[in-house]
Amino acid sequence: MDRDLTSDERDVLYAFLDAMDADGFPGAAEYRAQAATARVTGMCGCGCPSPDFSVDESLPLAPKALKGIFPISACFDANPGEERGSEVLLWQMNGRIHSLEHVSFEDPISQTFPPLTALSEPITIDRK
Repeated sequence: MDRDLTSDERDVLYAFLDAMDADGFPGAAEYRAQAATARVTGMCGCGCPSPDFSVDESLPLAPKALKGIFPISACFDANPGEERGSEVLLWQMNGRIHSLEHVSFEDPISQTFPPLTALSEPITIDRK
């Protein structure tokens, strides 16, 4: 697989990057530069709509490469006014953007990536 990000994937990714910029998150500029080159090169093996990315490896790594998950998540409402429908997590590997994980709390599990317009809470960074 090698494709462009869908508009929903791109919108959500850039919303994470905007939150990182607003917070002064270390490496935000490097992650934003990487995002401009991101391609979807795989999907989660469970069948959920979680894209894996490849980015231009000639771009600089984030200066403070974290291990595993970013301390950033976003909650999405499947049906406004009800319990949250899903969460999206931004992952990195070794200083590069790696994937957006879509965790659905719906039954049946959503097979579509949520649009940014379904965001139910502001994206915030937890530095704990």
